[in-house]
Amino acid sequence: MIVPPPVATEPGLAWSQDDELDDAVFREPWRAALVAAAAILVITGSIAFVISTWQRHRPAEHVVQGGIMEPATMPAAELPPITAPAPIAAPAPPPPGPSMAPPTVTVAAPVPTITVTQTPSPTPIAVAPPAPRGDQVFLSEARAGGLVILDESVATADARQGCAYMAAGHTPAQAEQLALEHNPSLTLQQAQAYVRATIDAYCPQY
Repeated sequence: MIVPPPVATEPGLAWSQDDELDDAVFREPWRAALVAAAAILVITGSIAFVISTWQRHRPAEHVVQGGIMEPATMPAAELPPITAPAPIAAPAPPPPGPSMAPPTVTVAAPVPTITVTQTPSPTPIAVAPPAPRGDQVFLSEARAGGLVILDESVATADARQGCAYMAAGHTPAQAEQLALEHNPSLTLQQAQAYVRATIDAYCPQY
């Protein structure tokens, strides 16, 4: 049998034993405070969980004057059927009014274009007034004496000048010579017939 050697204990120091006791005394209040705080948190959480669960699952309440009234319950069989609202009918179209005949449109026919052609009126032929009696006498006697008269107005005017020539103091023979000088184609007989017709028609006093 082997006996272990005795363990020699070291002599303790006075300051080291006092420190361990002080640490133990210091740790105890903190440990108790932590445990109490943890317990309070657990209890508070449990209460909050219970309250929230109760709030979610409690039945609906009807608040009336004087207190809380329990919600009325009705058997499922007695609930009135839910009917959908009837559709709103579209307004009926207005009744057709009396048929009206289409308006009559009067189209005026175009006015025909009338072309008026103005026909120039024929120029009236100037009819010479009847010759005075003296002119008629002169012309007839002159033509009877063989004279060819182309312009009667010129011939009668010359005959009147012959009367004026004799009125100025000339004789019928001088008037015959004057007629021959102005008309060389005349013969003496024609000149005499000319002066005689002039005297008979316009100046019988000679």
